[in-house]
Amino acid sequence: MDLSPPLAAVAGTAPAGYRPNVWATKDAWDGHRALISHLYADRSLPEVMCIMEAKHGFKATKKMYKSRFKQWGLDIKNNKEPEMRVGVCKVLQRSSQGKLSQLCIRGKCVRWEDVLHYWERKGMSIGDVSAQGTSAATHEAVQCLTPILSPVATPEILATTEQIFSTIHDYCRGSFEAGTWVRTDPKFDCDTTKGLEDGLFQLNTFYELFVTAYQLFALDSCEEAGKTLIAATATAGIKMILSSEHPYILKTLLDLVLCSDRHGRREVAVIVLKQFSALGELVLGESHPLRRICGWLAATDPSQILEVVFRSLRTLETRLGNILGPMHRSTLRLHCDYIRFGGYADDIDHEWVELNDLLSKCISAFGPCDGRTLRVYLELAIYFCVKSKYIEAERAAQTIMKLAASAQPVSSSTHFWVEGLYQLAVSQHGLRDETAAEAKLRLAIDLSISQFGGQDARARNWLVELERWLRVRGQLLAANEVQARREGMIQPADLI
Repeated sequence: MDLSPPLAAVAGTAPAGYRPNVWATKDAWDGHRALISHLYADRSLPEVMCIMEAKHGFKATKKMYKSRFKQWGLDIKNNKEPEMRVGVCKVLQRSSQGKLSQLCIRGKCVRWEDVLHYWERKGMSIGDVSAQGTSAATHEAVQCLTPILSPVATPEILATTEQIFSTIHDYCRGSFEAGTWVRTDPKFDCDTTKGLEDGLFQLNTFYELFVTAYQLFALDSCEEAGKTLIAATATAGIKMILSSEHPYILKTLLDLVLCSDRHGRREVAVIVLKQFSALGELVLGESHPLRRICGWLAATDPSQILEVVFRSLRTLETRLGNILGPMHRSTLRLHCDYIRFGGYADDIDHEWVELNDLLSKCISAFGPCDGRTLRVYLELAIYFCVKSKYIEAERAAQTIMKLAASAQPVSSSTHFWVEGLYQLAVSQHGLRDETAAEAKLRLAIDLSISQFGGQDARARNWLVELERWLRVRGQLLAANEVQARREGMIQPADLI
C-alpha cells in the first residue's frame, strides 16, 4: 500500500483556499501580517514558512521573513540569552514581593509564556535560570514595569496567569524526578507508580461521561444529562483520579475546558476545576502543583481562559517532549490535542498541514501499522468529519481499519479498528448513507462493550448518538429501543 505522501490515499485534494506558490508581494505580506505574527509567536521560523507555503501558497525565503520581522518588530526570538536571563530574575524577584510585572527588553514588551518557551527550547527550567544568576552589564536593556490593571480582571487573576505555565514545567519535571511518573517504551503511554492499575481507564471514563452528558442535552434529555454530570463529578471518583496521579490528569482537564466550551457549557468545566483544586488539597496537599494549577485556571478571567488553556496544553506538550522525546506516544497524544484544538482556538484552518506533516514523520519513523501512526490517522479522520469532508474522512477511516489488523503494539489493534469503524459510521452518515452508517455504529458499540464491558462510557456515548440519528429520521420505535438499551447498562454512578 502506497502511503507516501501519506495523504495521497486519504485526502485526495489540497484544502480549500490553497493556491500555487508565488513569491510573496508587498500586498501579500501586508495581507498576511496578522496570521504570520500569530504563527511566529508559538512556532519556529521553518514551521511558519511550511504552514504559509503549504496552506496559503505564500512563498518567501528565510532572509525575506527576517527582514519583514525586523520591520514589524518581531525580533523576540533573537533576544540575547543574558537579557532573557535578567528578565527572568527581575520578574521572579518582583513576584516574591507581590508585584505584577510587564517585561520589556530593548523597549519591546515580552510575554511571560514566550520567555518560558525560550528557555524550554534550551532545556532549562525557570528555576535553573534563576539559580545561575545574571550579569549586571545587561540590566539596562531589561525593564520590568507594573502593568495597568483592567477594571474587570483582578490582580490575583493577572498574577496567576504567568505562574500557570511555570508551574506546569515544574510539575512535569518534579513528577518524573520523584518517581511518581515513569518513562515507558515510546510505544506506550507514560504511567504513574501510584494508585490504580486502571487509572487511565478511569480517567477516560470521567471524560467520556461529560461527552455523554452534552449529547444528552442535545437530545433534550436534561434530567439524565444532569444525573450523568453529577456522577462524573462525584467526590469519590475525583479523589480516586487524584490519588492515581496519572500523567494525563492535567491533559484531560484542559481538554475538558475546550470540549465544554464547544458545547456551550464552559461553566461546567470551571466547576470541575474548582472541585479538583479543593479535593486536591485533601488528597495531594495544599502546595501540590496540580492542585494549584486547577485553582488558578478556575480563577482565570472568562475572557482569557481559552487562550490560557490552549497555551497550557502547548506548555505541557513541550515539557513532556523534552523529557520523553517528541515521538513518544504521550508526547504525540498531546501534540495531536494541540493541533486539534489549536485550529479551533485561533480560528486558523492549518490542522490539515500540521497533521499531514506529523503523519509523514510517524510513517517514516515507525511504519504505517504502529499505534502512534494510527493515532495521527485517527486525528485526520476526526478532522475531516469536523470539517464536513466526509469522503476524505471515509477514506481515512478505511485506512485505519486496514492498518489496525497489523497494529503494534498488539493491544492497539482492536482499539483502533473499533475507533476506525466509528469514524467510518460518522462519515457515511454525513454522506447520507444512513443505513450503512447505522449498521457500522451498532457494530462499533457491540465491539466496544465486548472489549470493555457494560461500564464502557464510550459505548454509552455512541448509543446516545445512535438514538439521536434515529429520532431525527423519525424512527421513534428503534430510538426507544436504543434508549432502553442505554438505560439498561451500568449507570455512571455505579462506576464510582
